[in-house]
Amino acid sequence: MSCCHNVYRRGDKFVVLKKLDGRVCSFGTYDCLEDAVRVRDYYDCNGWVYERKYRVRSDELRYIYLLNGKWCIMKGGVYFGSYSCLDDAKEDRDLLVGCGFDVDEFYSLV
Repeated sequence: MSCCHNVYRRGDKFVVLKKLDGRVCSFGTYDCLEDAVRVRDYYDCNGWVYERKYRVRSDELRYIYLLNGKWCIMKGGVYFGSYSCLDDAKEDRDLLVGCGFDVDEFYSLV
């Protein structure tokens, strides 16, 4: 069910979807409607450019998402920071992985 154009509710989350070239493309899943609308508004203003490499979770982009024009590190709904440069985000993500943040037991320490 659509909450507003290109924003849909899935359970207790909100997903931004847009049909491009005959395919439905996801631009992220968010905990609150306001975040999803902000992302939708960003793409409405800047063009709905969908680059598949951002959607496919390769090891290169694991835990890294493009949100509001910034590269963010997130895992399991936990936010670890945003970066204007992808290389900086990768560097910090690698440090976090080196500290074991990708192991579920890590969250019992946070």
